Amino acid sequence: MAKDIRYGDTVRRKMLAGANLLADAVQVTLGPRGRNVVIQHRTAGILPVITKDGVTVARSIAVDDRFESAGINMFKEMAGRVSKECGDGTTTTIVLARFIARKVLRAMSSGLDPNGLRTGLELATQTAVEDLKRRAKSCADERSIVHIAATASNGDLSVGEMLAAAFKKVGPNGIVNVSLGNGTSDEITFQEGAHWEQGWLSPYFMTDKTRRIAELTNPYVLLYDRPIKQFDALIPILDQVRQAEGSLLIIADDVEEAALGGILLNHIRCVLKAVAVKPPAYGDRRKETLADLACLLGGRAILEGNGDELSHVKLADLGRASRAEITESETTLFGGAGDADKIAERVHALLFETERLQKNDRGSPTGKLHDLEEFDERIGNLSSVTATIHVGGDTETEMKERLQRVENARNAVAAALAEGGLPGGGAGLLRCRKALSGLSSTDIAVRHGIQIIADAVGEPLRRIADNSGKDALAVAYETLASSDEAFGFDVRAGRLGDLFEAGVIDPLRVTRLALQYAAITASTLMTTECVVANLPPDDPTFGYTGEWAAATREDPRL
Repeated sequence: MAKDIRYGDTVRRKMLAGANLLADAVQVTLGPRGRNVVIQHRTAGILPVITKDGVTVARSIAVDDRFESAGINMFKEMAGRVSKECGDGTTTTIVLARFIARKVLRAMSSGLDPNGLRTGLELATQTAVEDLKRRAKSCADERSIVHIAATASNGDLSVGEMLAAAFKKVGPNGIVNVSLGNGTSDEITFQEGAHWEQGWLSPYFMTDKTRRIAELTNPYVLLYDRPIKQFDALIPILDQVRQAEGSLLIIADDVEEAALGGILLNHIRCVLKAVAVKPPAYGDRRKETLADLACLLGGRAILEGNGDELSHVKLADLGRASRAEITESETTLFGGAGDADKIAERVHALLFETERLQKNDRGSPTGKLHDLEEFDERIGNLSSVTATIHVGGDTETEMKERLQRVENARNAVAAALAEGGLPGGGAGLLRCRKALSGLSSTDIAVRHGIQIIADAVGEPLRRIADNSGKDALAVAYETLASSDEAFGFDVRAGRLGDLFEAGVIDPLRVTRLALQYAAITASTLMTTECVVANLPPDDPTFGYTGEWAAATREDPRL
């Protein structure tokens, strides 16, 4: 394929132009008074998406220019990493990164050394992060959870109250899931469930591309401790599940390409909804963990060591769950069909083993700690309670928009419980300027890099004030004029005051990651000297195969 190659400041400006398009689109959603964005659906006749979610807006941005597109994709990737780590902060990250990138390229045009600028950015970012951690406060109480969730969901206190009730039941490290409901009001349900950090084996398993998840309702669950090498071995059990009009979650050591292709083809064509994931744990621990899941789900683990063969598996051997949710990196099962007495008996046995191990003085402390962590994880999967919030609404459009807000609120609460919270509305980040004012260097480029970060920390507050119709510079000045670190502008109430008392709280993790990734992205753009882009071929079907067309049933020319 032919390439288009550009160099130097010209291509950096092109990439920044793409980043500007992205930032201009998402920054209007920032804050409680942020505006909606309407996104046209690619299919004619389907209603457009109306959202205030920065992630959704960012994913919808695409341009024809290849170099502007490279800039957009760079900033999208950076914001996606923040969203993946803490589930929120996409808009703040993009706004910060665009501001820093603009200042950095302007400084380079003035002849300042890029390496010195990068050193200044890194030094200032590290200092700001340390200052943020020093000022963070614990937010584990119910009132803080309500207000954090309300802030993240555009002032909806009912969302905060629901999440506070959910986290009170499942604990700070528990699983709170959000899904579309069937009525006009919100509901919370609590179920036994299991959760582990292994995602789908292919992104084509996604059933909801907006939320990037795969969901199965009332699935059968196959538990297998070996790799599945051939699709033929799965055909008997797939036929049984299809005849039962069910869906299938395959938990196996691995699914090789020869078998994965057949599963995907059936899944995409809706012949049989099936998703493949890897089980939790590794090595010798895996068999015991599969046995735990079998107990929880009311099925049987298919173990090669017991002489089991995949082709002889019957429907009665499979476990059941009320729902399964799979993402790129996590799997969560809700409502296992296992016998409660057998689950309690297995938990009791694991607790006994844990107590025995704690009293045993033999072995290394490190090995004992590792074994205790394993038992705790297994007990957690067997006895943990998961909460599901069913989001209601009068129309499907309203429900989907509200679903995004509730998910943002859930993620914000989880982040705040993990690392604490800061005064919200951008005030917590703005007050890093005091710590940054103590930094200096004999190198003018390093000093300028520090000043860029000192200016950037006020950008989210300025955008929030602009979106609320206030004078951004006046709000920033009045915020910094107070010696009270919790003092700031409450956008919903339209007045200045103690933000912790007003319930305007931002999670430390979201703010910290947004600043760190924004600085990294701006540094990457600054040190980019060459971009190689693909020139599109004349043949509109280039790069598409018959297998792809058969699987998706889409015309590659459209």
